[in-house]
Amino acid sequence: MTEYPENIRVYDDYLPDNIAQALYAKLSGIPQQWFSLRKTSHTEPGGKPQFKKTWWSIHGDKSTASQIDQGGAMTYQYMATDMHQSGCECAYCDLNKLFHQQPPPEVSDLILQETFLSIYRPGDFLSQHTDIGAKRQWAFTYTLSTGWRPEYGGILNIKSGNGVWYAFPPTFNRLILFDVTEKSLSTHFVSQVIPESPINRITFSGWWYDPLMNQEAA
Repeated sequence: MTEYPENIRVYDDYLPDNIAQALYAKLSGIPQQWFSLRKTSHTEPGGKPQFKKTWWSIHGDKSTASQIDQGGAMTYQYMATDMHQSGCECAYCDLNKLFHQQPPPEVSDLILQETFLSIYRPGDFLSQHTDIGAKRQWAFTYTLSTGWRPEYGGILNIKSGNGVWYAFPPTFNRLILFDVTEKSLSTHFVSQVIPESPINRITFSGWWYDPLMNQEAA
């Protein structure tokens, strides 16, 4: 059994299997138009739009976190849907209810906010960054991809406090928590889903907040 550092928590088979399978089956009922493209677009001095998504230079070399584009900025590309109107009964809103009602013990006294359901299609990725923000304590990602193989990419990589990287393929029904306060930082990224991937990477993500914390956004 793998032992993880204090800034990372892993729960395999987090929800009862019948509930996880029902949520997965219900995902197809979310209209495609409810998802929007999240994609960075940087401009070079000459005014030419520049979007860099080179898999190896961004993600393969973990020693060059600042060299993720010419301006040293974070880059990403994926589809996502955010909070829906009250009374919505889609799979995303069901997940919100479940995680509000049944949080893991590490966050039982915190507030769940800023959740979203993301779909990483072939070619999508999220480059190295931290999630430090006002009152954020723990970030999380819960996977709803079935039949995923590590060679498809889409691997969540998280850096521990002592500089060791941990890699997490998007295993179905797995919940990963990681501390995003200034004491831990928890630099992380999602490697590119390979262009040949036969399936999409589907995750429910967000942050738990400490309402009493006065941490400044970074």
